[in-house]
Amino acid sequence: MKKNRILIGLFVLFTSFCFNCTTLPYTVELWPKGIIFYTFSKSYSLYDKLFIENCMDEWEKNTNIDFQYYYGRDENFYVLRILRNKNIEDSTSSATVGYCFEPIIIFGAMSRGVVLHELGHVLGLLHEHQRPDRDKYIKILYKNIDPDFYSCFEKYQGSEFLYNYKQFPYDYYSIMHYYNLSFSKNEEPVISTPPGVGPTGNTEISPIDILKVNKLYGKSKK
Repeated sequence: MKKNRILIGLFVLFTSFCFNCTTLPYTVELWPKGIIFYTFSKSYSLYDKLFIENCMDEWEKNTNIDFQYYYGRDENFYVLRILRNKNIEDSTSSATVGYCFEPIIIFGAMSRGVVLHELGHVLGLLHEHQRPDRDKYIKILYKNIDPDFYSCFEKYQGSEFLYNYKQFPYDYYSIMHYYNLSFSKNEEPVISTPPGVGPTGNTEISPIDILKVNKLYGKSKK
């Protein structure tokens, strides 16, 4: 399955420009056979590597995904490069979506929720709060959003998904859903939910997240 663009969770530009959510013209598809070869930049400590690999294990538990460390023996496939943000004081992280030219993750924050979220992008998942039908379920309060991040709340086109989002109920607690206060400029909510729905976002993979990955790569045989 292929799409004609790659979407960036939060694409970090190492230039004089600020951080932006953006899209680039690319071809993006599923990882062949669900196998993802990866490598770390030299700046990562052993602890950080083990932390990230533990989060990889969480995605592997109930899916057909197989993360494999790349030892440089074969150049016939793309390798996911896991990098560290050069600005250590910045907490933003980014990941390219799916299997594409030069797939990367750039981590600023190293919390469990952030790592699982960015790995979700690598597998091909998009932000839940940017579904085309999201206005039926949440309200985006643009008055409270840092203007530099408005684009992180724009709705996707249905054609930009590698999966049919309509086949899944809206998931307030997806690992791919922003929190209510994400990119707030004034500590007021940027995402409003209906009565009875708790704060959006999660630090763990939701059951619906697993269903989406299984839809993309087939049910787990583990």
